[in-house]
Amino acid sequence: MGAGLGLWQVLFALAATLALLAGASWLGRRYLPALAARRRGALEVEILGARMLDPKHRLLLLGFEGRRYLVLLSPSGNCVVDRFVDGEGKGEAQSDR
Repeated sequence: MGAGLGLWQVLFALAATLALLAGASWLGRRYLPALAARRRGALEVEILGARMLDPKHRLLLLGFEGRRYLVLLSPSGNCVVDRFVDGEGKGEAQSDR
């Protein structure tokens, strides 16, 4: 009888520990990102446009802090194609080259 009771105590302790870990994980995912964003100021990246070039490649126009970035997404990697400040003409784009 003693061994059976000890086994149930161990299983209950394991279940309680797993429940506490799951609860802490849920609370962390739920509240910590909001606290971090509030502390440093929310970073707002806007997707201003998107175009599928083919099934594996996509071109995005992103807006962030008064700048616009043209980004190419592909399975082999991502790269910034061009960068320019809002208000500039299309012919006056500043490139990183």
